[in-house]
Amino acid sequence: MSAATLATPAVKKSMGRLRELLHAERLCKLQQGDVLVKLIDGHHLRAIDIARQTKQRPNDLSQMYLTCRMFPPRARRRTVPYNVYFMSMRMVRKFKHLRLQPMDVLAEICEQGFSQHRAVTAHFSAKARQVENDRAMRMAELTTPEQPFNRAYHAKFQTLRNIFPDESIKLLHVDPPYVYPSRGDGRYAGGSASSQSCDSAGAEESIGLVIDLLRDWQPKLKLGGVLLLWQAAGLPPRQIVDAIEQHRWSLERVVIWDKGRAQAGDFASPYAPQSEWLLVLKRPGNRLHNHDNSSRGDIIRFAPVSVPHLAGTQQHAFEKPVELGKYLVRKHTHERELVFDACGCTGSMSLAAIETNRQWVYAESNAANYALGTARLAGVPIGASAVAG
Repeated sequence: MSAATLATPAVKKSMGRLRELLHAERLCKLQQGDVLVKLIDGHHLRAIDIARQTKQRPNDLSQMYLTCRMFPPRARRRTVPYNVYFMSMRMVRKFKHLRLQPMDVLAEICEQGFSQHRAVTAHFSAKARQVENDRAMRMAELTTPEQPFNRAYHAKFQTLRNIFPDESIKLLHVDPPYVYPSRGDGRYAGGSASSQSCDSAGAEESIGLVIDLLRDWQPKLKLGGVLLLWQAAGLPPRQIVDAIEQHRWSLERVVIWDKGRAQAGDFASPYAPQSEWLLVLKRPGNRLHNHDNSSRGDIIRFAPVSVPHLAGTQQHAFEKPVELGKYLVRKHTHERELVFDACGCTGSMSLAAIETNRQWVYAESNAANYALGTARLAGVPIGASAVAG
């Protein structure tokens, strides 16, 4: 459109009228809120009572009331639309622990130029995570001894309960030998890994290991702590399901790790597994938080370690990629909080904890796997001669 057209008297008049109407619309919403403040605070009506009389949604009226109560007429700016006041009110109320001042929030939203609730929420969520992370780091330094954490143990995790105070572990990671093989020597039947030996790899022993964990370790979790228990794709064994119920664990979610390709398996079968299941367990009544605001989807996609050109060289049949570990660590913990890798194997989860600045404890009873894991944690490249026979 040319400048000459915009300069014509008829267009200028219409533009002026449009601006007046837009301003009137903004004022109308705020004026409605002012009337709601008078009805609710002055006449002690409830939002539901007003909604019945006006045929409006009670929640919409409540939000309008809260907005105009937080930003009375004397605090408003002519150029700021209702939606910005509304978003400011939502952030002040949503992040109460930050003790945000309404006018400061309003100024910040205007300065950033936000117009969408998603962008505003993401912005203040990031600020809240930083504040909480700083607090968690200070508390970790005050309450956690230098030892016995941040070290590896050549031991079964069941023997290490005494080193953890109650409510000390934020993320308890358990990647047991859950394939439940039928081979007589107790080894995993796959052939893609250079090391396949694993303690408690027989079906009875591996299920018993998980039951030990479910029975004894809940008191060690911090408030908001999580137990991440890996299982093969499909329903877990009945004994494990019963133990979850018996020992009062709450299932937050079953997360599916999609490896991106099906295993060879039985070529006559119509289906082949290409995933593993992660049981996300917590104390009853606890609330888990998305610490890094990462994707909330319950299907996660990482290349398996057995694809060398995508994810590195696999050293053990049960090994998880370090990037998968980092994703889980960042989602469920703050920096300097404690990650316990109870079936440490070749150290992927502990390495993820180290690289994301968390405290960590690595436990592995199998001598060959312990040698692999500790060498990896120490930064020593793992060569072909280091694998188990």
